[in-house]
Amino acid sequence: MKFIDTPYNFDYETETFLANTFDYYSQFHPYKLSDLTHEKGGPWDIIWSEAEKRAVPGMVIPNNLIAAWFRKDGGVYSTDRERRFAS
Repeated sequence: MKFIDTPYNFDYETETFLANTFDYYSQFHPYKLSDLTHEKGGPWDIIWSEAEKRAVPGMVIPNNLIAAWFRKDGGVYSTDRERRFAS
C-alpha cells in the first residue's frame, strides 16, 4: 500500500479543530470508538432501527441527523461553540 499525500486548503481554525479531534479520538481503542458511534438514540441507532421496519438504501446516515445529534442541548457532545452555530 502506498501513502498518497492529498492537498488541502483548510483555514487555521478548521485545521486546528481537526488536529485536536484526531489527537483526542486516536487515543481510544477501536471498540470504544464503536461504542461511541453506536450509542442508543444516536444517528447510527436511529438508521439501524429504521432499517428493521423498512428498506434504508445504503444505510446512509444523513448529515443533518449527525449535526442534530452533536448540537442537541445538554447532549454528551454539545459545546457552547456548537450551540452558537445551531441558532
